[in-house]
Amino acid sequence: MSASATTSARPVAVNAIDAGTAPLGNYVQIFTETGERLPWYEALRKFNNREATASTHKVLVAGIGAPPHWLRLTLDNHSAHTIERHLLIDAAWLDEVDVYQLNAEQQLQHTWHAGDSKAFAGRSKATTGFLYRVHLPPGTSDILLRVATPDPLVVPVYLLTASAFENRATQHYYSYGFSYGYLLALIAFNGMLYFGLRDPRHLLYAIFLSIFTFANIAYTGHGYMWLWPNSPEWQRWATPVLICCFGSAGLVFAISFLNLHTERKRLSQLVMAIIVVFALLLLYGVAAHQQTFVLYLTFVFMLFYALLMLTMGMAMFSSSSTGTRYYIYAAITGVLGVAITAASVWGFIPYSKAGFRAAEFGMLVEATLLALALAARIREVQTNHLNAEKLASTDPLTGLKNRRAFYLTSPAMWSNSLRYSRPLSAIVLDLDHFKCLNDSHGHASGDHVLKVVGVLLRQQARLSDLVVRWGGEEFLLLLPETNATEATAFAERLRELLSAQQIRYGDKRLHVSASFGIAERRVSDSSIDQLIERADSALYQAKHAGRNCTRTIGDTDIDVEAEPVINPH
Repeated sequence: MSASATTSARPVAVNAIDAGTAPLGNYVQIFTETGERLPWYEALRKFNNREATASTHKVLVAGIGAPPHWLRLTLDNHSAHTIERHLLIDAAWLDEVDVYQLNAEQQLQHTWHAGDSKAFAGRSKATTGFLYRVHLPPGTSDILLRVATPDPLVVPVYLLTASAFENRATQHYYSYGFSYGYLLALIAFNGMLYFGLRDPRHLLYAIFLSIFTFANIAYTGHGYMWLWPNSPEWQRWATPVLICCFGSAGLVFAISFLNLHTERKRLSQLVMAIIVVFALLLLYGVAAHQQTFVLYLTFVFMLFYALLMLTMGMAMFSSSSTGTRYYIYAAITGVLGVAITAASVWGFIPYSKAGFRAAEFGMLVEATLLALALAARIREVQTNHLNAEKLASTDPLTGLKNRRAFYLTSPAMWSNSLRYSRPLSAIVLDLDHFKCLNDSHGHASGDHVLKVVGVLLRQQARLSDLVVRWGGEEFLLLLPETNATEATAFAERLRELLSAQQIRYGDKRLHVSASFGIAERRVSDSSIDQLIERADSALYQAKHAGRNCTRTIGDTDIDVEAEPVINPH
């Protein structure tokens, strides 16, 4: 933190900072403790001897592994009565925070000792920072602060009225409540999706969000406040360990989401190797109680995390998948948030509450974009599945349904005809002399004729009719609510339309005709196959009758109601 030359204390009027909205770094003096720990009176002597420097920033930021710092804040109460204020050091990860209040004669009045090296039980649960209620008598008072931590040394100092502190605390809990509630909702939703769809990407995403939530709870101090208040040893390691776990979970999720293990196998192996190397180094640092080493390792790992998340996304960008694009936007947002927070707590940019929470806000946006990316992937899978189903059920040449689709669709039509005693007819048609057409003009011309016939059948059939390419040059129509007489009339109209067609193929005009066999469902029919067999028999009769004609199997034992059926054909 930049500072000016040595100087004496600069008293600040208490009433001039009643709003309490800005940190008081510009009003404090600072010096760095070297060697053995100083008692408060030795620190005061250094301040009085002008061995300290005046701060030029609103917040002291000294980085990871910085030595202990002393701060002096001189307050002037111009009123005739004692004023009560809340002294807040709004940083949740300081190992040692010692506060000394001196009166105008520089005599010690009150002392407070706290920090993450001690159990949280002695601290106020009104804030994750360090809160002290000070009574300032008329005249001048000095506040001496000694702060020490291997974590990033960040010391935002506020002097607040009771109402200002209450407003600040309310905003704090509402904002964090929204963030955690939103993350928990996404975690629960993706957990349910995993159990419903059995897609491991949703489980990995839920784990990724869960670990980030715990990491955020750790480095904001909420974990020490509510979850492990009597475990200062775990508080010492919780933030770096959970941040590394969060980064590892994010990389594993990205590998699964982007299908890197199949699409970019070497990149996937490289990322997993980096995760393993950092995990081993982290275990070594924790086992050896090298907290500063672990903190630097965490910072380096997060740099790798940011670069790898972007690299993996860009490696798959050529896929032009909507899900991949959402992933890239999410990665950029998350990286920016982490970078701003890191720069803020390291002192590369001026510290602010928004900067400190940038990683959290970035993660909320990232989580939303990744949820959209997962949703896009689900839509892509569903679309591909539907397309595959359509291809499996569609004749690729004519675009009509194939025999597989017929046996999937026709049972419902058959059951409806049986249940309500409604007529159901089948027409089987076969193009005449089709082999001769292929032999004379080539198979390409035959394919063109089949396409034209398919279009004609689709145009003439009702939406409720089932039109199928049965195989080769043979087609099948299943007509609900249609008796044999109506089906025969419809078939005759199709025959005439087809015979009148002049099909153009290149510079040729092709003429085709077809033979039709018609049958209506009987009570004695045990299955739809029997109906089709009788229609086939009628087609055989039409072929032997000279082709280009229609034949109908007799209507003996037909199960229909007495009222007439209006033929919509």
